[in-house]
Amino acid sequence: MFAAMDLVDELHFPSMLMGALALGFYGEGRATRDVDLMIGVDDGSAIEQVRHRATERGFTVDENWHERYPDVRAWQIRLIYSGMFIDVMRPRDDQDVSACQRRRPQSVDGRTIWVVSPEDFILQKLKAGRPHDFDDVIPFFTRLRGALDHDYLNSWAGRLGIREELDYLWSRSE
Repeated sequence: MFAAMDLVDELHFPSMLMGALALGFYGEGRATRDVDLMIGVDDGSAIEQVRHRATERGFTVDENWHERYPDVRAWQIRLIYSGMFIDVMRPRDDQDVSACQRRRPQSVDGRTIWVVSPEDFILQKLKAGRPHDFDDVIPFFTRLRGALDHDYLNSWAGRLGIREELDYLWSRSE
C-alpha cells in the first residue's frame, strides 16, 4: 500500500485509499486481495504517467488484466507489487471528483494516509453494485447511519441513478 502511495506522491497526484482497505479505517476491516487507490487527477495522461513511473519503480503492469478489461484502460491501471494487486484509477464522473475533494486524513505509523469519506465509500460501492459490495456496505451503513451526511448521500444517489440502492440501505438499517 505504501509503495503505491509513494509512487503517486512522487507524481504530485493527490490520492485516496478506497475499497476494502478503507473499511479498516472505519472499524469494518475485511481481507482483500487488492489495494484500490484513486488519484485526484482528471487528466487522460495521468494513468500513463502512473504506468511509466510504476515500471521505473519495479512494479509490474498486469497486461493480462488490461486485455480482459480493455474498456477501463483510459481511467484505470492494475499494478502488481510484492504479489499484491494495486488498482490505480482516476475519476470517472463528478461524484469521483467530489470524493477526491472530500477525502479524509488518517494516521498510520506517523504517516498521513488519505482515505475515502464514509459517504463516498457508500456511493462508490452502490455504483459498483456487485453482491459483495452490498455485503461490505450494509453493516458499514447500519453502524454509521447517524453520523453520515444524509443530504450528500441522497443528492448524489439521485444524480447517479442509484436511489433505489440507497433506499434499500435505509430500509435495511432501521
